[in-house]
Amino acid sequence: MTPPPEPAPPDAGTGGAVPSGEQFDLDIGSVMVILGTDAPLTDRQLGRLARRVGMGLPAPAASQVTVAATSSSRSPTRSLQPLDFETVTYRETRVAEEGRGMGALFQATIEATEEAVVSALFAAETTEGRDGHVRYGLPIDEVLQIMARHGRPRK
Repeated sequence: MTPPPEPAPPDAGTGGAVPSGEQFDLDIGSVMVILGTDAPLTDRQLGRLARRVGMGLPAPAASQVTVAATSSSRSPTRSLQPLDFETVTYRETRVAEEGRGMGALFQATIEATEEAVVSALFAAETTEGRDGHVRYGLPIDEVLQIMARHGRPRK
């Protein structure tokens, strides 16, 4: 099996932009997201949050995502309750299934995913791998200048 073709390096004359009319066959890999919260959620609610991760990713990556979601919350009521073998139920504090709490967690999940992508892009450095394969880092100064021209980020 032959590896996919390497995209051409950015043209120095265009400031790293793709010249108009050129198409690159990008090797879109997969994305792994670890979603952690201290909100008291059920496994069903964690699954609902995990499905929102794709909304914070660029469209090509959103189709190849693996998400591991966990909550570190322990209900104080449950953990402090004395052991009683006669009791068949216990009280537990959880976020309401429908309502503002879950809506806020959905929005926070999307925004945290977007922020993680931007942080990863800005942290990436140009790297040369085996057989001369090069992955170029994002030119941060140029990106910030472009964003400033378009009024982003808003203050």
